[in-house]
Amino acid sequence: MTNAIQPMPPFEWQQNLWEDYCGRISDDKLPHAFLLAGQKGIGMEELSLAMGQFLLCLSPLNEVACGRCRGCQLLHAETHPDLVRVEPEGAGKQIKIDQIRSIAKFVDQTAQQGGYKVIVLGPAEAMNVNAANALLKNLEEPAGRTVFILISHQASQVLPTIRSRCATLTLYPPEEDKSLAWLSTAGVEEGGAVLFEARGAPLLAKRWHDEGIFQERLNILQDLVTVAARNLEPMAFAKKWAKHEPMQVLEPMLICIESILVNDLGGKELPEHYLGIKSALAHCKEPMLFRLRDRLCERKAQFRVSPNLNAPLFIEELILDWSAIVSA
Repeated sequence: MTNAIQPMPPFEWQQNLWEDYCGRISDDKLPHAFLLAGQKGIGMEELSLAMGQFLLCLSPLNEVACGRCRGCQLLHAETHPDLVRVEPEGAGKQIKIDQIRSIAKFVDQTAQQGGYKVIVLGPAEAMNVNAANALLKNLEEPAGRTVFILISHQASQVLPTIRSRCATLTLYPPEEDKSLAWLSTAGVEEGGAVLFEARGAPLLAKRWHDEGIFQERLNILQDLVTVAARNLEPMAFAKKWAKHEPMQVLEPMLICIESILVNDLGGKELPEHYLGIKSALAHCKEPMLFRLRDRLCERKAQFRVSPNLNAPLFIEELILDWSAIVSA
């Protein structure tokens, strides 16, 4: 995510929320902390930065940063001294207490441009306990015109004491037609399948399309069909996918099982790329599918608690669970 000035709002489906945010500012009812809550891939990061940039513009006009004032020039140059972003130092890493301590120094300072000071932090659930407690002290009595904008994809995992000190803005995936229109404009034609796989998150769908992740998930699904048909040994599957992150293998399993159950019980139409696996699992009764879903959810919870576990062994256990139930 860059500091270059974002469109305001960054995406069409955020218009109502953006108008509410600007209304709080014009009514002088701006809280000192926001918590943006929602799933990955719907534009929360871009929105959080746009919110901060709007506050730092010295001459906003019609709910948009002017792009010409000294504040906007500094944002363009990615050198604005009154904007701080806090995020994990790497994928799967935590936000540490030293990062939060640096925020405390920033909060105590006077804004160098004479306006607001903005801290954009996320994901908030990545803070360890010590970091979260340290942030809490800053949230209780922020100095001057300081605004915190926290991002969370799992708000239930953020300390209740932190949530209670923030104005929560819950973001939802856009309507499917809006997502498909945006994907088409972004060069992703026939994006329905990848959007379904990304659980309705258009930005995530585009990234999966562009980076080949969606095709990889299709390959995993095809191999799961082959295992269910007993034409591929589970250990051969495990060896093939052993170098991948466990969640890259687990999530396609879980989403397809849940989708088949919803199709069986509620009649919701399945996307075309699930028809093969639906056919391969036709002999499985619903209790078996629910049993497999529960087992996959247990594995997912296990990975969240211990993300550094042995990935190849984890994937072996996943496919053995799959094979034991669907091949019964």
